[in-house]
Amino acid sequence: MQAFIDSLSTLSKEEWHASETAMGSSYEDRYEGPNAAHHESMAAASSYGLLAEQGRAQVVTGDAVRSLGWAAEDQESLAQAAHIAVAAIVVIDMLPFKRVVPAFMPFRHTSVELPWSGPRTAKLQALIASKDYGPRTAEAQAFIASLANLTEDEYDSSVAAMFRFAAVDSEIDAAQTEILGWDWGGLSEAQEAARIVAWEAVRSLGWAPQKERFLVKNAQLAVAAIVILDHVPIEKLAPAFLPFRETSVTLPVTWGP
Repeated sequence: MQAFIDSLSTLSKEEWHASETAMGSSYEDRYEGPNAAHHESMAAASSYGLLAEQGRAQVVTGDAVRSLGWAAEDQESLAQAAHIAVAAIVVIDMLPFKRVVPAFMPFRHTSVELPWSGPRTAKLQALIASKDYGPRTAEAQAFIASLANLTEDEYDSSVAAMFRFAAVDSEIDAAQTEILGWDWGGLSEAQEAARIVAWEAVRSLGWAPQKERFLVKNAQLAVAAIVILDHVPIEKLAPAFLPFRETSVTLPVTWGP
């Protein structure tokens, strides 16, 4: 935590703006993910009696941001992100890492010291670097790589086609609960690593923010499902692949006529 706060003093406005740009312009990437992580970390702090520690850390973090002397608008966006990140650091050992990692994403492309030195965070970074997603690494890598060839027209057509199936929204919601609700086979970090790499693959397509937002969500759910194929019956996972059923994206399932 101290390393994170201290490193804020060397953050330049240029690298902060570049990191914000790398986050994308979609509301989900910039706000929903970090805010959801913040709610998780606040709830954990309340349960473990760490609210006061979180508050103290946020006060010190605010002082560090103000010491930079940036313009009010830049300072406000940095302070908000830093408060969310440092609150997550306080409870990082009390929560599954995939629930707090969005709090750190605004700083991923900066020199700010993030808590990657802990055993779980170090493992996540190693998995991202090696593109190792567990027993189903080959299928996950193939899916992510094939996103580079996805066109907007084929994706739109596939999403429209999936609504031919009854209750498709509820089926996908049920699959999401199954996929992200548990640490299947100790693969939580592998899922999160795959989700981050898939997110970056989608970002590289350069689609409009609104459309990109939903593609990110669908791609992350699909790749998280691939990671746990050996642990969950395929019928429970299949709805996660429906948005890509009629695209050229490489899926680990085959469909009937």
